[in-house]
Amino acid sequence: MRIRFQGLRQHLTLLVLLILFGAMGLSLFHAGDTLTLAGLGLLGLFGIGAVWTLNARIEEMGRMSQAFNELVLARKKREDELQAQREVFKSLFQDNLSVMYIVNRATGQILDANVSAETFYGYSREQLLGMTIHQINSSHGDSHRTLLPESMYYRQNHYFYLHRLASGEVRDVELYASPAPKLGPRVYLSIAHDVTERTRMEEELRLAHEDISRLMRSITAILVAVDGEDRVMKWNDSASNLFGIASPEALGRPLKELGINLDWGRIDEGLAACRKNRQPVILDRVVYTPPESRKQTLKINIFPLPGDADGQPGLLLLGEDITQQEQLQSQLAQAQKLESIGQLAAGIAHEINTPAQYVSSNVTFIQGAAADIFKLCGEFRHLLEAAKAGPVSPELIQAVEKSMDEHGLEYLEEEVPKAIAETLEGVGRISTIVRSVKQFAHPGSSEMSLADLNEAMRSTVVVSRNEWKYVADLTSDLDPDLPPVYCMIGEINQVVLNLIINAAHAIADAARSDPGRKGLITLGTKRDGPWVEIRVEDNGMGIPPEVQPRIFDPFFTTKEVGKGSGQGLAIARSVVVEKHKGQLFFETEPGQGTSFHVRLPLQQEGDIQ
Repeated sequence: MRIRFQGLRQHLTLLVLLILFGAMGLSLFHAGDTLTLAGLGLLGLFGIGAVWTLNARIEEMGRMSQAFNELVLARKKREDELQAQREVFKSLFQDNLSVMYIVNRATGQILDANVSAETFYGYSREQLLGMTIHQINSSHGDSHRTLLPESMYYRQNHYFYLHRLASGEVRDVELYASPAPKLGPRVYLSIAHDVTERTRMEEELRLAHEDISRLMRSITAILVAVDGEDRVMKWNDSASNLFGIASPEALGRPLKELGINLDWGRIDEGLAACRKNRQPVILDRVVYTPPESRKQTLKINIFPLPGDADGQPGLLLLGEDITQQEQLQSQLAQAQKLESIGQLAAGIAHEINTPAQYVSSNVTFIQGAAADIFKLCGEFRHLLEAAKAGPVSPELIQAVEKSMDEHGLEYLEEEVPKAIAETLEGVGRISTIVRSVKQFAHPGSSEMSLADLNEAMRSTVVVSRNEWKYVADLTSDLDPDLPPVYCMIGEINQVVLNLIINAAHAIADAARSDPGRKGLITLGTKRDGPWVEIRVEDNGMGIPPEVQPRIFDPFFTTKEVGKGSGQGLAIARSVVVEKHKGQLFFETEPGQGTSFHVRLPLQQEGDIQ
């Protein structure tokens, strides 16, 4: 209780004054002399001094009492605050959703544990307080002594352990151990989190990354991933082997700054198109020139990677070196050309033999006619010499006229020019056939160039004549205003030849069931917007519905063994669609006929599909 010293001081002062004045009165009453009055005066002064001294002491005691009271109040306030902090700590500790417990560092004894610890471990609080942390930890023996060595006493530590629950189940635990010196010099607070699922997912993710890494190493194709700014994120071994740049050197650098001699114009177009449309882009026949080496041809597929729809997405580039494949395809196409010519050789020989026969006959006739003419020329010369010498005798004139009749001069004048014309026509026909065969059989260039499709179609008709002339008529409907087309004309010739031969075979098959049916093949060209179209139409049997889906499959054929390899239409599709970025399709009606359409773009601006 607080003592009120101010009232006590007033009462003591009044009591002293009463005693003093009482003593003075008694002295005056008994003595009444000067000495007594003097003593009384001194006594009074002494009393007044004593009163003032007592009053000062009382005031000092009041100040000390006030300071004491303030100290008591401050201590009580601190105790209240400390109690509140203890209540907060207790609430945070006991009601915390995280597993928390207090452990003696030296012995491992659990000094306290919250409700979450009881729930997680499956033990009651009383059971936990009777255990050591070593009984819970399944990682190794004296775990917490290793947990917190002396040198780390004032550091917060982070560990992963295996803790065994009351049920016997072992869980992965992430542990934060922090010293708590206010609870004791060898006491620390542990906060544990169950990370079993996270650990499992991290392990699965690690294994997935390992699988992806193994997969990337095993992929023979070039695999490069770039971010939104075209910086390399992935670079597999195949890319390192082809471009001569190791993965650490490529990662994080812009793709175009790696010093790779590629056709970057086309690649930039492909990257932009993929980002814009969010669709895969295929770049065929991208030229790559290695240092001090021959050019190579790559096929690059570009795929968008998942990302922010508003930002620049990353891209995945899958590429393969198709240089050898193109060479093999070129050799295969050339072999098929030669095979076709070999199959057509008898017909071509027959085509050449027909004009050669009448050329030979006409030359024999001209040879005989020349002999007769030379004889007549001799008689005319004799007649001329006689005329110069003098008058010509009637007998000589009659002899010359008789010779003219015998040698048929008028007949020779009429027939020799015809024979010469027919001979020239036959020689021209032979030249045309030879030139067509030569043009058709030539390997041609692997690069596209401007070509006259109509002239190529005429050559193909000549070469294939013996295949169709016995079963059908062939009419040409060639557009005279057809512009030159960028293409590989040798390969287009092969495609059209295959279509004409297939049409002839379809008509021959139809003639077996309908001998009176007249076969007709129509070969036409026309311009259709940005395309040039070649049409090969026949009135054969048509294509059955069950066969139509497989018509362009490699090695698929409806012909008997030995008559077809099933490669003709497959190669035709490869040439038209993949190499020329064109279209190849058909329209058919079973029993009525089929029309194949080859469409080539007038301009080859790029190979982006």
